[in-house]
Amino acid sequence: MATHLPLEPLDLPALPLNTHNIAWSPDLELAVGADDSVYIYLPHFTTIPPSEVSNKSSHGPKFQYNEVALRFPATEARSPEVNRHLFDVVGQDFPHDEDDAYPNLGAGQGPIARTRGTLNHVVALAWSPCGLGRMKRSVLAVLSGSGIITIYCESSLPSNAPSLAVRGRKARTLRPLLVPWLVGSGRYVPVTAAVEHESPEESSLYNPEYVTSMAWAQQLHAPGDGALLAYLNDAHEMVLLAVQAEHGTSSSSHEPTGKWRVEEVARFFAGGPHPVLDPSDPDFVPCGTPFGVSWSPWVSHDGQKSCLVSYVSKNYVGFRRVTVQDDWAAMETPIIEVGGNDCEGLCLHLSTDAFVTWEDQVWPKDGSYVHRGIIASPFRVEAFQVTLDLNREKDDITPHTTEVCGTTYAPEGADSSLNPITGLVIHPSSTLEQNPAPPFSLVRLSATHTNADWFQTNTSSGSSANERPQWATDILLSVGRSLPRSMAYLPRKSFAVDDSDPEDESDEDEDWAFDTYNDGLGGDDTLTKQGEDALSPVYTTRMRVWGMQASPGGGSMAVFVTEHDTIKPERSTFAGLRCKILFGQTHQPGRADLGKDAVEKPRLSTEAQAWEWIYGHGPAPPGVDDAIYDFGSDELKSRLTDVAVSQTCSFCNANVLPTGTHSRCTNGHSFEMCAATNVPILAPGLSNTCGVCNSKCLRLDVIDKMLEAHPHREEILALISPTFCGRCGGKFDD
Repeated sequence: MATHLPLEPLDLPALPLNTHNIAWSPDLELAVGADDSVYIYLPHFTTIPPSEVSNKSSHGPKFQYNEVALRFPATEARSPEVNRHLFDVVGQDFPHDEDDAYPNLGAGQGPIARTRGTLNHVVALAWSPCGLGRMKRSVLAVLSGSGIITIYCESSLPSNAPSLAVRGRKARTLRPLLVPWLVGSGRYVPVTAAVEHESPEESSLYNPEYVTSMAWAQQLHAPGDGALLAYLNDAHEMVLLAVQAEHGTSSSSHEPTGKWRVEEVARFFAGGPHPVLDPSDPDFVPCGTPFGVSWSPWVSHDGQKSCLVSYVSKNYVGFRRVTVQDDWAAMETPIIEVGGNDCEGLCLHLSTDAFVTWEDQVWPKDGSYVHRGIIASPFRVEAFQVTLDLNREKDDITPHTTEVCGTTYAPEGADSSLNPITGLVIHPSSTLEQNPAPPFSLVRLSATHTNADWFQTNTSSGSSANERPQWATDILLSVGRSLPRSMAYLPRKSFAVDDSDPEDESDEDEDWAFDTYNDGLGGDDTLTKQGEDALSPVYTTRMRVWGMQASPGGGSMAVFVTEHDTIKPERSTFAGLRCKILFGQTHQPGRADLGKDAVEKPRLSTEAQAWEWIYGHGPAPPGVDDAIYDFGSDELKSRLTDVAVSQTCSFCNANVLPTGTHSRCTNGHSFEMCAATNVPILAPGLSNTCGVCNSKCLRLDVIDKMLEAHPHREEILALISPTFCGRCGGKFDD
């Protein structure tokens, strides 16, 4: 009996230009950055238990994601006027001239960025915590090569607005993504009074800056669903933005992008103790990374929450404490305190594209809190533990050169690979004492038959062939394909089954060109001059692993790969590479006991719980107890019993009575019931559909009209969520 459904790979025509280009949202939307575009896949859930779905059954989804992906270009140059509404919300003057719609868009310290000569491709992408988007979903932040962070949000258009629906399937539609605001390269956001006090010169508040790295903080669970976004610029400054949003219904007067409040709440120097050398210096080593910002989990204490934000600079990783008050009201400026110095710092040799990954758990120890993580250089890994002491401030690290701490070059004799790490996942752990270093799995960029370090893990599971993830098995089989040397260099049409195959005909010119090149080197005589050479294997495939991400619950992983031919050159066009997104479950025995000693654990949305139940060996969604928000209850249904039985049939005006899961009038007309209130749904267009369990719930404005004369109208309306299903807590599709 199966305990989970299989995860099928996805194919897409794309040209990856950067690593770490795959991201999972808290609700399992999958975003992939390639060339100048972003691809978004929406998850598809089923209410059938995995144990009841066989491989030959027609029930349930064939793919975990809808086959249709939303693709949109992320390189459009947008006017700074997009951010004008942010200044109107806080009552500040917009810092741009109205007559200059597109001012000088160059920014930063480098000669290429300053002269607007960058290749505006997708550099990094990250999903926000739940609560900022429509229906309390996430929004997508995309960092482009021009140094701009662009926020993409699902529009709040009416239900009859144009959208891309998946044909033949009852699923969420792909609504247009709009840009509510952006920052970087001359696109400014309002600055709070606290930051203005630290910058007395008004001209210094709004200077064009080139963003090099970004990251969202983990979910705060604040009353107003606010979130923090941190980014680094090429002047080695860390900037913290407080982000909030309000979205109305389709019939409300809100803008399609919603109402946003975005403010800069903190800024500090994050350059580290090491001076940056001139490129002409003999000891100069390249550095810099678009993945240099990362947030630890939050720790709750004394009416506030604290965490650590890490940044990567020249051969240094710094950790700065950030504290937010719990009473962050909706659409108000939060009270945020940032440490004056780094609470911890590590000097070690780092190359380009270094990054930090945090463990999603916090461990208590001697009255303090221990955060663990792994630093990827990115050629080797270094585990670390940082203690968050809320009552102690550490002195600043004295500036020094890399010769003093011995980090100019990589350590001699270090077990370091030349294959860079492109993805690292930290798995849940049992206790702090049993695992001083967190268990992890990593992937490296190049996977061939000759190297075995493209997948590494320090867990007991995954080391054997039976427990290896499915995506790793798929890559291993691909790079293991071979042909005899006597056949490997022949044109493909020579051993094709059908000579009229269109694929062979399209490759004919390439094959002839390659054969001519081989003839110049001696042709087949050189390859087959010895018998063993003619039969020796030639491995025909190599893979590039661009990124790896774990699902929010940790039960499955997604890997973005491209397949390449080792025999002849390939076309590097937008449609010439064979790109795949591979999936696999993580084998973790006793997952229920993992993290039992941790004080802070990740809280999953209903969508994430359903994914782990269906695809990741997890338990069924427990309902309202462990969910993020509170939903409808039996008390609400009992208080609306009189309203439910007072409804009349919309066809014959007969009384409508509940009959289990449906309501039926005395003449036999059947109606669905609202999952939150048990009130019958008498007409189309009055309800919302849950994206997880497909239940229907009456809209809040419809229930409000029914309760016009009810004595406890306000109390009842306060118990009903306008965005969450009353049955399972999933988010509505429309």
